Amino acid sequence: MFRSEWFKIFHNKQLLVGFILVALLPAIYGVIFIGSMWNPYGKIDHLPVAIVNLDQPVSNVKVGDQLVTGLKKTKALDYHFVSQKTADKGLKNGDYFMTMVLPKTLSKQVTELGTSYAKPINLSYTLSTGRNYVASKMVTSAAGAIQVQLNQTITTSAMTALLTKIEQSQAEQAKVLSSGIPYAEYQAFAGPTPQLPSAKSLIDPVKLVRHDISPVPNNGTAITPYMLSVSLWTGAIVLTNLFSLRKFKRRGNAFDMWFSKFGVLIPAGILQGLGILFALDRVWHFHQKEILATILILFLTSLVYLSLIGLLNMLFNQFGTVIALVFMFLQLSVSAGTYPLKLTSPFYQTVHPWVPMTYAVDGLRHTISIGGLPTNDVLVLSGFAIIFTILIIVMYAFKGNKFVVQPTQ
Repeated sequence: MFRSEWFKIFHNKQLLVGFILVALLPAIYGVIFIGSMWNPYGKIDHLPVAIVNLDQPVSNVKVGDQLVTGLKKTKALDYHFVSQKTADKGLKNGDYFMTMVLPKTLSKQVTELGTSYAKPINLSYTLSTGRNYVASKMVTSAAGAIQVQLNQTITTSAMTALLTKIEQSQAEQAKVLSSGIPYAEYQAFAGPTPQLPSAKSLIDPVKLVRHDISPVPNNGTAITPYMLSVSLWTGAIVLTNLFSLRKFKRRGNAFDMWFSKFGVLIPAGILQGLGILFALDRVWHFHQKEILATILILFLTSLVYLSLIGLLNMLFNQFGTVIALVFMFLQLSVSAGTYPLKLTSPFYQTVHPWVPMTYAVDGLRHTISIGGLPTNDVLVLSGFAIIFTILIIVMYAFKGNKFVVQPTQ
């Protein structure tokens, strides 16, 4: 029996090819998926963030300009020095993962350090965690590094400003004393000589103030758009194998053949999506900002997946499922479900806009965490669904007889 099974494999080309492909699936998955996250932390300098420098220099104290010059030299992140309007728009659209504003009074506050009227120096940065949870963690760490750098810049600037004041005061004193005016009279008129502040007032004078336009409560919520997309793809593979698009008792017109299959597959796909949401809500008390929009994205995603995988099965029979698995591996790698796309290689960035899972993940991120209806994702997913549906109907129109199963079979 053992030898007969191997004999079947090696004497049936289709079976042999299928055997080899299935055997290689783990290797294909490993190479594609692991490659997409091979060294993300080594590419953090590719993450785009916006720096808005509103600081107005005071005399020779230019803290904002000094920090900007330092950031340009470090290149720890992909810094963009832009206006407030550009920064806000870019963060909302996903062009930037963080915006940081250097306040208008930054230099003025530095010159006031050590005085009785000094105010806290707050450095505001804004995230959009719903856009990418991992990226937000990365840029938050970077914000801390900028805080350290700014504290060092401020300490230097504050000391320079105070030393300048002391030198000026001492020069005035010397001039007054040389003119014969009693020192006591001068001091009563000019006030006390500036003193160096205590070291404590110059240690970490800057405090970070965090804002988030799309907060995410936990990692589970953050990963949900990605895992929902994967779950629907897996469900579509199972459904299209249970209800084969290749088997009919009789020939009908192309649309009737399509409707007879998808009239079953679409409701099943919708139930899968609703089932996932219900389970998450009951078990983990999961919530989303736009529940109706979430259901719409799940419906479109399920329709696209069922149509694409069904089309692959129609074209390649049992190998269609294998191809669907390989394509799933590719989509897992290029859809930016975990790490930001900017941290992957050019190959993944090129393929990213051409796969449906990209728009499923992005659409669900909007409806779950960011808010609003992701019009672009809806349109693209609808486009995919229409194209794949038309191709299936065309195949039934021209190859319909091929899928009719004879009574003897």
